[in-house]
Amino acid sequence: RGLVVTSGVLNYTQSGGIVTIGAKNASAARAAFEVLNTGSKFVMSNGTLIIANHFSTSAPFDLDLEANTATVTGGTIQFGLATVTPNPTLFYFNSSNTLNNLTLESTTNSQAIQQIQALHLMGSLTIGGATSYYNANGLDLYIGGNLINNNTNATNGLNVGGYQAQVVSQNTIFNGTGDQAITGSGSNRTNFANLQIAPASGHTATLSGGSSNITVNGTLTLTSGTLNDGGRAIYLLGNVVNNAVHTSANPTVGGITFIGTVNQVIGGSGSGVFANIEINNSGNGVNMTQNTTINGQCKFTNGYLYINGYALKLGANATTTGTFNTSNLILLNGVSSDKGVTKIFPSGAATFTFPIGDNGKYTPCTFNFASNSNTGAAIKVIPVNNIHPSVNPSNYTNYLNYYWSVSTTGFSSSYNVTHSYTYLPTDVQGNPTHIEQYNNSTSQWSTVGGTISSPTFSFTTTSILDGSFTIGDAFNNLPLLTSKQSGNWSDPNTWDLVT
Repeated sequence: RGLVVTSGVLNYTQSGGIVTIGAKNASAARAAFEVLNTGSKFVMSNGTLIIANHFSTSAPFDLDLEANTATVTGGTIQFGLATVTPNPTLFYFNSSNTLNNLTLESTTNSQAIQQIQALHLMGSLTIGGATSYYNANGLDLYIGGNLINNNTNATNGLNVGGYQAQVVSQNTIFNGTGDQAITGSGSNRTNFANLQIAPASGHTATLSGGSSNITVNGTLTLTSGTLNDGGRAIYLLGNVVNNAVHTSANPTVGGITFIGTVNQVIGGSGSGVFANIEINNSGNGVNMTQNTTINGQCKFTNGYLYINGYALKLGANATTTGTFNTSNLILLNGVSSDKGVTKIFPSGAATFTFPIGDNGKYTPCTFNFASNSNTGAAIKVIPVNNIHPSVNPSNYTNYLNYYWSVSTTGFSSSYNVTHSYTYLPTDVQGNPTHIEQYNNSTSQWSTVGGTISSPTFSFTTTSILDGSFTIGDAFNNLPLLTSKQSGNWSDPNTWDLVT
């Protein structure tokens, strides 16, 4: 169309080959390449369309694709041409049409800035050169293929490196129909604002490329499929919403590291699964707002994991590490209604310490299996910051104002295990000399043979796992009553004593 009128259309079809738009002596009234207006058409199934030079920083920019009808099934749009484009050159573009691959040419360190609206890519975004960058300009970007970042910058920030979101409200969404990858180069860093991983069910988005890591400055959302960290770090300043699965290629390297400057949150559907995580957010801690499973290493460097009234499940291969104390621990409310921490134990010899506590107390417990014939059996622990409710302290001289409620599933075959529980001496009344187990099924107390060595008590057994465990005198059992008629709770005639 002409340069004066705004009417006119272009019907463009490319099924292969290379088309180069040089933009030499071009008018700023038009983009170097544009398809727009009613009746316009853009069809691309293969080949490469190259925008070789930049000339306009404002509309209609260097590339303006707003075709009335667009059918894109393949092909690549490339900004920059070796030996032609000045090094570096920043290209401005706008597209309301879905594109396939978008490439920033490497030898010219070409750069691009997205304009006006969100962009949808069926294929991959390739940031080719050592100083090339893609500026999302605060606009959302959907990627159906891969993100390849060859910019060598390794710093954190929204406006540095090869991928620049600019503002923390920007969203980058990986929503491919197959496997996807976020690939870095060397030890560079790819920065995101909000990152959403949403490949089709059964497919994986994987971090790859050298020792490259990524930083998420806002929220990390796992919507579907699997996020495989590839043994690389995902540094997270915001929250994570997990409705899917995170896996780690290495049991002790890589994973999601919480580094926020305020308290961070793990949310989601309640079915989210994590592999390696690390809490290193200057003691600000991480709060769970949904049930969560961790199958990898849970590392406490500087901060706690507060599970509140939600259930935390640790898989058979899950481990915990760090310097544990009242600031670095799995934190509960210290009440019997907590859902607790569950650990799945492998068969054979195994040891696991629950690094738990509540209300400024670190009260871990350890289960050391010398042998275990059961596979997939699990132990759940709830620490309770009070004397057991069936013990009247006015009736006893020696007791502990604390107990651990333990329940299990799957231990139907033989085992040999040593329990160890660590308490605070300030919770001790008198001089307890008995390890006491409250049977949750029969509501009966019994004394367990073992050792009390302040601030720990322990015992070895081949038959005792479930119950509430504490120390004190030999506690008497409360009478068992059954209701015999309707009536007031406090009326003795409502009850019969079970003998």
